[in-house]
Amino acid sequence: MEVFTSQQLNYISLISSRCGWSDTVDKAIVIDFYGLSEVKEVHCPQCDAQLAALRK
Repeated sequence: MEVFTSQQLNYISLISSRCGWSDTVDKAIVIDFYGLSEVKEVHCPQCDAQLAALRK
């Protein structure tokens, strides 16, 4: 799993290998662990597969 900055993900199309969903990060689910982790996880809205991680 690669870790990206928010600016990098603005230009990347995400694809779920589990269900085939494809779109940009603004259509995905972003999970923030509020101080427990240095990254936010990006998940597929259809199958909940983790697609990427964002540096905070």
